[in-house]
Amino acid sequence: MRIGDLAIDVPVLLAPMAAVTDLPFRTVCEEFGVGLTITEFLSAHALSIGDPKTCGKLTASLDGRRFGVQIFGREPAAMEAAARLAVAIGASLVARR
Repeated sequence: MRIGDLAIDVPVLLAPMAAVTDLPFRTVCEEFGVGLTITEFLSAHALSIGDPKTCGKLTASLDGRRFGVQIFGREPAAMEAAARLAVAIGASLVARR
């Protein structure tokens, strides 16, 4: 399976779900063989200003497993800052407009 330039070996994805797809849940799914997990929807604005609660949800998968971060927003600068934060912690890069 491919999403943009990202090849996913196991064609099973964990959809982002608010208050569900935290690190422990994603880890369980990854251990059961999910090809890619994705964090819950995170506000680009909140990430870009360093909101502690939102930034606490921006967590990398364990053991270098691939994961994605789903961000939302309407301010280009905040979206860019949030995407840079996600990539900095190891998120796979897939852009959608």
